[in-house]
This record gives sequence, C-alpha cells and structure tokens, in this order.
Amino acid sequence: MGVALIVVPSTVAVLLLGDGLTGTGLTVARVTGVALLALAVSSWMGRQDQGRSSPLAGMLTYNVLAAIYLAYLGMEGACRRTMREPHQGQAKPSQRPARLDDATFLLGGCTMRVLALRNSGVVWLTLMAGVMTPSSEAVACGYDSPQSVSRGVLNWAYPDSLHVIGAISREVAARRLPLANFNRAGADLFGQRFRATQTALTGFAELLRAASSEPSQPAFSLVLVEPVLWTRFEPSADGLHAKVHVASAEPGDLVLVTGEAVISEIALGRLAVGEAGERGLIRFYGSEKQKSDFIGTYRHVGGQPIAKWGTSHAAMPPAAQLITDAVQPSGGNP
Repeated sequence: MGVALIVVPSTVAVLLLGDGLTGTGLTVARVTGVALLALAVSSWMGRQDQGRSSPLAGMLTYNVLAAIYLAYLGMEGACRRTMREPHQGQAKPSQRPARLDDATFLLGGCTMRVLALRNSGVVWLTLMAGVMTPSSEAVACGYDSPQSVSRGVLNWAYPDSLHVIGAISREVAARRLPLANFNRAGADLFGQRFRATQTALTGFAELLRAASSEPSQPAFSLVLVEPVLWTRFEPSADGLHAKVHVASAEPGDLVLVTGEAVISEIALGRLAVGEAGERGLIRFYGSEKQKSDFIGTYRHVGGQPIAKWGTSHAAMPPAAQLITDAVQPSGGNP
C-alpha cells in the first residue's frame, strides 16, 4: 500500500474512495505512502532483530524519503516559476521577489533557478543535517526531561510491554509494591530520586554477580517504563556491571521491561526475579533460549531479604546500604 501510494496515488484513491486526487492531495497521499513504507521497514527489521535498529530504521527511512520528496517538490516548483518569468534581462527590479537569492544550475540542458530565503537557508541546511544524521548519543529519559517520555514508541518496539504498567499498578494498589520514584509528587530538584533509581540498578547488578560471577554471562538491556530509562548490563572479569542511562538496547540483546519499584524491591531482597516475571512485573523480549537461560540463572535473585544479611550496614552489600538510606530516611520506619 505504501509503495502504491507513492507511485500511483490517484489510482489508489479511486479504488478506495471512488475519486482521484489532484494538487495538494497528491502530495499528502505520497507522504502518507512514505510513512507506511517506513512502518513496513521497521516491522520487517523488528522480526529479524528486537534491538534498537528497527525503530531507528523506520524513522530514518521516513525522514530521508520525505526530505527527498519535499526537496524535489520545492525544486520543481522553482523551475516552473522560472519558466513562467520573463527573460532575466527584461525583468524589472520591482518584479523580483524581496529578500531572495538566486542560484543558477544546469540540469539536463535545462536552466533552473533555485530560490532560497536568505535568512532561512542556514536553518534549512541545519535541519536537513539533523534529519540525515541520527545521533548516537544517549537519549533523554524522563528524569532529564519529563516531556521526552514516549512510552508509545517503547510499546511499538516491544509489543505489549506497557502491560507491565498495569501489573505494577495492581501491586501498588494492593500495597505489595511502593510507588515508583518517578511517579512521586513534587520536583526532583537535587536528583535524589534518580540517584536512588541508579543505586537500585547497581544493586541489581551486584545480586546478578553474586548469583553468577562468570565473565561469560551474556549482556542484556533493561528499561524502566516510568521514566523510560535504559540500562545495559555488560560482562566483565567478575560478572555483570550496570551501565545506567544508555540510548537503547544493543542489537541481539535480551531486553527486560519492568518498573522502578520492581528493581528496588529485587535489589532490597524483597522480590525474586522469577516471581516478578510470573506476576507480570517483568516482561522479556528476545529468543526463547535467551529467556530460558536468563530465568534459569537468575530466577532466585532478590529472594533473600536484607534482614538475612545482618542488621548492621557493614553486613550489607554496598548498594543495599545506599538503597536502604534512600528509601528509609533517618528516623523513619522500615
């Protein structure tokens, strides 16, 4: 359908609506066709690889094709206007458009005059460079900018991943989970909530290393649905270590979708990974082998309460001490 809208938009409109398209309708139909084609590319790549390449490929396909088509329309319109204008030597100065610069090109033996606004030319080139060059830096999460949270894109890349939010809401309503740091009222002025979440992720990595310190353990990625904060757990000599605030999953990674409170409870030894998965608090995306190997290795991680480490801070793993301090203010009740 996308290719048909690009190539023969009017024919598609006749088949679907009983009437053809002209003028602006053709442009809108072709841009819609580009969007459908980009969606098809993203879906096809998603079947091959559940990493970050599929949404990036879809967005890049749309941006590139749409930019090329709109640039073609602009140049075609400029050429038509040039053909209708009098010869340059006969044109009066008052007939020339204000604040426009002319650049003359020879294309196929035909002279074209491309009209560009002097003040907007640099802006246009900057925007085109941004469209054609995807950034490799880490994207903002909800702690950086609450307006940047796009859970719809997450659910598109990992179907039904937002079901985790419903499962977490039921557990919070039943008082089996605390409210996520990101969802608490008030501004996080000094970054305390982000640091508590970062500490919980570090504590989760410590528990994973305690369960299996083999350096051969495969890397995996995890995203917290509330702030859409990505973390990659990468192997090292003594096991997995957390790399918090990355752009997305790497191609081929097993992906875990869960919530802040779930990871905090696991890091505090109040909730096992296997139990969280059974209750729908964690969803796994990857091959069946990746899922079974992860659950088989880490099923019982988080099932040991902090109380079993001892009552003193010295008996606790370092991350557990920090999480306890973050979620239990001095003088507060456990």
